[in-house]
Amino acid sequence: MKKEIARLIGELVATWREDADDPDYEPALRPPASAEQIAGLEAHLGFSLPPSYRAFLELHNGMTNYQNTHLLLGTEDHHGEWVQTQMDFYRDVDQVEPFEAGAVPLIVGEADDGIHNFWAFDPNDQNEHGELAVVDWDYGCEEDRHPSFLELLRDGVGE
Repeated sequence: MKKEIARLIGELVATWREDADDPDYEPALRPPASAEQIAGLEAHLGFSLPPSYRAFLELHNGMTNYQNTHLLLGTEDHHGEWVQTQMDFYRDVDQVEPFEAGAVPLIVGEADDGIHNFWAFDPNDQNEHGELAVVDWDYGCEEDRHPSFLELLRDGVGE
């Protein structure tokens, strides 16, 4: 699975670079997460990470400039102050409360820059392989749903 995740992330980054309005745009992939960091995140969240997201973290512990404006969360981001501030904004503007249903942030943008969507895992929608659905929330409304993080990436490259 890691090879496929690496390939998909590479294709997404190449596409975003080509499509960027800013010639200096550069997605930044972080170094791999350690086993201890991944275990710490699982302890913080209270569940095992979906295999495709775990594979991503073993390759890259997060990514800035995901789709030009968002942060694909790494292990430390999930309980970081910046992410909590963004989630507070989303809680204030959302008409529907995705967090009451257990949404776990995955990809978050700078809310005060007019970005009103984020992607989150839905721990209530898990398949037999341990993958969690990924939901694109916009103003509390479900815009899109993918059966897994891997499928979100595949969709991003048009597969």
